[in-house]
Amino acid sequence: MSLTKRKILKGSKYYIEVPVPAYDDFVKVHAISDDIFSDIEEKTGTSLTEVAANFAEVGLSQKEIELVQKNKPTEETLKKLGSVKISHKTTKFMIELCKSGIVPEPDPECPACGGKVTEGSICPECDIRTLIGGSGGLHGYSTIAIGISIIAASQASWKDVESFFLAQKGLSGVESPVLKV
Repeated sequence: MSLTKRKILKGSKYYIEVPVPAYDDFVKVHAISDDIFSDIEEKTGTSLTEVAANFAEVGLSQKEIELVQKNKPTEETLKKLGSVKISHKTTKFMIELCKSGIVPEPDPECPACGGKVTEGSICPECDIRTLIGGSGGLHGYSTIAIGISIIAASQASWKDVESFFLAQKGLSGVESPVLKV
Protein backbone atom coordinates (compact mmCIF):
# COMPACT_ATOMS: atom_id res chain seq x y z
CA MET A 1 0.00 0.00 0.00
CA SER A 2 1.35 3.44 -0.86
CA LEU A 3 1.05 6.82 0.79
CA THR A 4 -2.02 8.68 -0.46
CA LYS A 5 -3.30 12.23 -0.27
CA ARG A 6 -6.26 10.94 1.75
CA LYS A 7 -3.93 9.53 4.41
CA ILE A 8 -1.92 12.73 4.64
CA LEU A 9 -5.05 14.91 4.97
CA LYS A 10 -6.70 12.54 7.42
CA GLY A 11 -3.54 12.42 9.54
CA SER A 12 -3.45 16.20 9.70
CA LYS A 13 -6.90 16.16 11.35
CA TYR A 14 -5.88 13.67 14.04
CA TYR A 15 -5.96 15.08 17.57
CA ILE A 16 -5.70 13.84 21.13
CA GLU A 17 -6.96 15.14 24.46
CA VAL A 18 -4.22 15.91 26.96
CA PRO A 19 -4.90 16.20 30.69
CA VAL A 20 -3.62 19.44 32.21
CA PRO A 21 -3.52 18.76 35.96
CA ALA A 22 -2.52 22.32 36.90
CA TYR A 23 -5.92 23.46 35.62
CA ASP A 24 -7.90 20.28 36.39
CA ASP A 25 -8.89 20.25 32.73
CA PHE A 26 -7.70 19.06 29.33
CA VAL A 27 -6.65 20.52 26.01
CA LYS A 28 -6.88 19.09 22.50
CA VAL A 29 -3.69 18.93 20.48
CA HIS A 30 -3.11 17.84 16.92
CA ALA A 31 -0.17 16.36 15.10
CA ILE A 32 2.09 18.91 13.44
CA SER A 33 3.91 18.44 10.17
CA ASP A 34 7.63 18.12 9.54
CA ASP A 35 7.77 21.61 8.05
CA ILE A 36 6.22 23.09 11.22
CA PHE A 37 8.84 21.24 13.30
CA SER A 38 11.48 22.73 11.01
CA ASP A 39 10.04 26.24 11.42
CA ILE A 40 10.07 25.82 15.21
CA GLU A 41 13.68 24.61 15.12
CA GLU A 42 14.69 27.63 13.05
CA LYS A 43 12.76 30.09 15.23
CA THR A 44 14.10 28.73 18.54
CA GLY A 45 17.61 27.78 17.47
CA THR A 46 17.25 24.28 18.87
CA SER A 47 16.33 20.92 17.38
CA LEU A 48 13.91 18.21 18.43
CA THR A 49 16.98 16.01 19.06
CA GLU A 50 18.40 18.59 21.51
CA VAL A 51 15.03 18.83 23.26
CA ALA A 52 14.89 15.03 23.58
CA ALA A 53 18.43 15.01 25.03
CA ASN A 54 17.37 17.62 27.60
CA PHE A 55 14.45 15.43 28.68
CA ALA A 56 16.62 12.29 28.76
CA GLU A 57 18.11 13.71 31.97
CA VAL A 58 14.77 13.17 33.75
CA GLY A 59 15.34 9.42 34.22
CA LEU A 60 11.84 8.21 33.45
CA SER A 61 11.21 4.46 33.50
CA GLN A 62 10.05 2.72 30.31
CA LYS A 63 6.54 2.50 31.78
CA GLU A 64 6.52 6.25 32.52
CA ILE A 65 7.67 7.04 28.98
CA GLU A 66 4.87 4.88 27.58
CA LEU A 67 2.33 6.67 29.79
CA VAL A 68 3.57 10.05 28.55
CA GLN A 69 3.36 8.82 24.95
CA LYS A 70 -0.21 7.65 25.60
CA ASN A 71 -0.97 11.04 27.18
CA LYS A 72 -1.64 9.45 30.56
CA PRO A 73 1.27 10.67 32.67
CA THR A 74 0.94 10.17 36.41
CA GLU A 75 1.26 13.02 38.86
CA GLU A 76 4.66 11.59 39.86
CA THR A 77 5.84 11.53 36.23
CA LEU A 78 4.83 15.18 35.80
CA LYS A 79 6.79 16.03 38.95
CA LYS A 80 9.87 14.27 37.52
CA LEU A 81 9.49 16.24 34.30
CA GLY A 82 9.27 19.41 36.33
CA SER A 83 12.38 18.59 38.35
CA VAL A 84 14.82 18.56 35.44
CA LYS A 85 16.65 21.77 34.59
CA ILE A 86 15.03 22.60 31.31
CA SER A 87 17.11 24.85 29.11
CA HIS A 88 15.79 28.18 27.89
CA LYS A 89 15.93 26.89 24.29
CA THR A 90 13.94 23.77 25.21
CA THR A 91 11.32 25.88 26.94
CA LYS A 92 11.04 28.17 23.90
CA PHE A 93 10.76 25.10 21.65
CA MET A 94 7.91 23.71 23.79
CA ILE A 95 6.14 27.10 23.80
CA GLU A 96 6.24 27.20 19.99
CA LEU A 97 5.03 23.58 19.86
CA CYS A 98 2.04 24.52 22.01
CA LYS A 99 1.24 27.54 19.85
CA SER A 100 1.29 25.32 16.76
CA GLY A 101 -0.29 22.17 18.16
CA ILE A 102 -3.10 23.24 20.47
CA VAL A 103 -6.55 23.02 18.92
CA PRO A 104 -8.37 26.16 20.11
CA GLU A 105 -11.87 25.67 21.43
CA PRO A 106 -14.64 28.30 21.56
CA ASP A 107 -15.41 29.48 25.11
CA PRO A 108 -19.17 29.50 25.80
CA GLU A 109 -18.60 32.28 28.35
CA CYS A 110 -16.66 34.51 25.94
CA PRO A 111 -18.16 38.03 25.95
CA ALA A 112 -17.13 38.55 22.32
CA CYS A 113 -18.67 35.46 20.69
CA GLY A 114 -20.47 33.47 23.39
CA GLY A 115 -18.82 30.34 21.99
CA LYS A 116 -20.67 30.69 18.72
CA VAL A 117 -18.13 30.74 15.91
CA THR A 118 -18.24 29.28 12.45
CA GLU A 119 -16.57 25.93 11.97
CA GLY A 120 -12.93 26.27 11.07
CA SER A 121 -12.42 29.61 12.83
CA ILE A 122 -11.82 30.81 16.35
CA CYS A 123 -12.63 34.06 18.09
CA PRO A 124 -9.37 35.86 19.01
CA GLU A 125 -10.76 36.40 22.52
CA CYS A 126 -11.18 32.60 22.96
CA ASP A 127 -7.83 31.55 21.53
CA ILE A 128 -5.71 30.38 24.47
CA ARG A 129 -2.64 30.11 22.23
CA THR A 130 -2.14 33.88 22.58
CA LEU A 131 -1.43 33.40 26.30
CA ILE A 132 1.25 30.75 25.86
CA GLY A 133 4.73 32.00 26.57
CA GLY A 134 3.73 35.44 27.80
CA SER A 135 2.84 36.87 31.15
CA GLY A 136 -0.21 35.10 32.45
CA GLY A 137 0.83 32.02 30.46
CA LEU A 138 0.53 28.37 31.38
CA HIS A 139 1.93 27.18 34.71
CA GLY A 140 2.57 23.91 36.56
CA TYR A 141 4.77 22.55 33.76
CA SER A 142 1.70 22.49 31.53
CA THR A 143 3.67 23.77 28.52
CA ILE A 144 6.11 20.87 28.88
CA ALA A 145 3.42 18.20 29.28
CA ILE A 146 1.38 19.57 26.36
CA GLY A 147 4.49 19.89 24.18
CA ILE A 148 5.50 16.27 24.84
CA SER A 149 1.97 15.19 23.91
CA ILE A 150 2.17 17.15 20.64
CA ILE A 151 5.40 15.33 19.80
CA ALA A 152 3.67 12.00 20.61
CA ALA A 153 0.64 12.92 18.46
CA SER A 154 2.95 13.88 15.60
CA GLN A 155 4.55 10.45 15.74
CA ALA A 156 1.29 8.48 15.98
CA SER A 157 1.00 5.39 13.86
CA TRP A 158 -1.49 5.11 11.03
CA LYS A 159 -3.31 2.50 13.14
CA ASP A 160 -3.80 5.13 15.89
CA VAL A 161 -5.12 7.64 13.36
CA GLU A 162 -7.54 5.12 11.83
CA SER A 163 -8.77 4.05 15.29
CA PHE A 164 -9.38 7.69 16.21
CA PHE A 165 -11.55 8.30 13.14
CA LEU A 166 -13.43 5.03 13.56
CA ALA A 167 -14.30 6.10 17.12
CA GLN A 168 -15.36 9.56 15.88
CA LYS A 169 -17.53 8.02 13.18
CA GLY A 170 -19.10 5.68 15.72
CA LEU A 171 -20.07 8.62 17.93
CA SER A 172 -21.70 10.76 15.27
CA GLY A 173 -22.41 8.51 12.31
CA VAL A 174 -20.11 10.68 10.17
CA GLU A 175 -16.49 11.67 10.50
CA SER A 176 -16.29 14.72 12.75
CA PRO A 177 -13.95 17.32 11.32
CA VAL A 178 -11.36 18.85 13.58
CA LEU A 179 -11.14 22.61 13.89
CA LYS A 180 -8.33 23.77 11.59
CA VAL A 181 -5.64 25.91 13.12
